Amino acid sequence: MRSGLRALTAVCALSLVAAAGCGRPGDALAEQVTIGATLELTGPAAIVGLAHRNALQLAADQLNAAGGVRGQRINLRIRDNRSLPDVAAADVKALAAGDVAAIIGGGTTETSVAAAVEAEQARVPLIALGPSPEITAPAEQRRYTFKTEPNPDAVVGTLVDEFGVQNIRSIGIFASTGTYGDAGLAALQAGAAQRNIRVAGIERFGEDDRDLDAAAGRLRAIRPDAVVVWSPLPGAGVAARSLRDSGYQPGGGKVYFDPGVGAEQFLRDAGAAAEGSLVVNPAILAVIQTAATTPSALAQKEFVTKYTQRYGTFSGYASYSADALHLVATAIHNAGTADREAIRAALERVNYEGLSGSYDFSETSHGGAAGDGLAVLQVRDQGWVMAP
Repeated sequence: MRSGLRALTAVCALSLVAAAGCGRPGDALAEQVTIGATLELTGPAAIVGLAHRNALQLAADQLNAAGGVRGQRINLRIRDNRSLPDVAAADVKALAAGDVAAIIGGGTTETSVAAAVEAEQARVPLIALGPSPEITAPAEQRRYTFKTEPNPDAVVGTLVDEFGVQNIRSIGIFASTGTYGDAGLAALQAGAAQRNIRVAGIERFGEDDRDLDAAAGRLRAIRPDAVVVWSPLPGAGVAARSLRDSGYQPGGGKVYFDPGVGAEQFLRDAGAAAEGSLVVNPAILAVIQTAATTPSALAQKEFVTKYTQRYGTFSGYASYSADALHLVATAIHNAGTADREAIRAALERVNYEGLSGSYDFSETSHGGAAGDGLAVLQVRDQGWVMAP
C-alpha cells in the first residue's frame, strides 16, 4: 500500500471515502478547517459545477462522520463563479483573503486557468477540476496549483490501446475550438502518430454551434474506421446527433468521446444518437453494472450508491471533486497542520488511490489522475456499461 490515506484505511476499516478521517484524541488543532471552492453553479457549465458541489458536500459529510481530518471538522465555503473566468479569479482572491486552507475549482479549463493565476499570486493551494494540462504547467509557474481530471495524453493512451484491440487504423477527429478542443486535438495527433494510426480528417466546431451536419457529412465521406469527438457539453451531444444523421452512426462506424461527456446531460442531449457511443472515462461511471471485488471498486460503488441516493442520478464529473477534497485532507493529515505552505508541500508528496484513479504528484508534476483509472465505456439503454 502507498502512504497517506491508504495507510489510514486499515485503521478506519470503513471505506476509501471515509479513510481521511480517524480523528486522534488530544490533537491540538483547530476545531474545523475551511476549504473554499469556486464552482459553475450557474451559467453554461452549470451541469459540471452542480455535480462538483454535490460531490463535495457528500464527501465532506462522510469525512466528518468518520471523524474529520485529525479531529478537525471540514467546513466548505462554496462560491458561484457563474461559469466566468474573471469571476473564478475574483472568488479565489476573496477566499484566499479569508481563513481557507485550500481551494477547489473551477470545473472548466477557462475557470481553472483563471483560478490558478490568482492562486499563485495569493500563495494558496488550489486543486483545479478542469482537464487541460496548461492548468498545472509549467510546474515552476504553478507551484500551488494541482488538478484531478486526467490529462488528455492519459485519455488518448487508453484510446489508442482500444484502437489496437479493435484493429482501428484510421480515425476522423471532430474537435471543438478553444483550449479544450486544442488540447485534445494535439494529444490525439501525437498518440495516433506514435501508433501509426492515420488521421484521415479533422473537423473543428464552436462549443456553442448547433448545426454540425455539413462537418459530420465530410467526416462520413472519408470513411475512417472511427471518429473521435473531443468537446465539452453541449457540443458533444450536437456532434453525436449530426454523425448519426449523416449515416455514420449507427451504420457501421465507431464513435468515441472524451471524458467531458460523462454526464446525464449528454444522454439527454444526444438521445437515440448516444446509443452505442463509446467514451473513455474513469471506470466509476459504470461501476454499478460491474461486480465489485477489489477495495477500490467497492469504494467506488459505495460512493456512487450514496451519491445517487442523495441526488437522484450519478454524474461522471463527481469523482474528480470528491478526490480533490480527499487530496486536501490527505495533505493536511500528512503535514499535521492546515498551514497553506505545508499543505502545498505535502501535496507534492501525495500518493493516493482515488475514485478516478491514482494520483502521484511531485515537484514537477501536479496532475491529474493517472490512466490506471480509465476505461472504455459504452452507452446502452440510456446508461453506462463497460464496453465489450
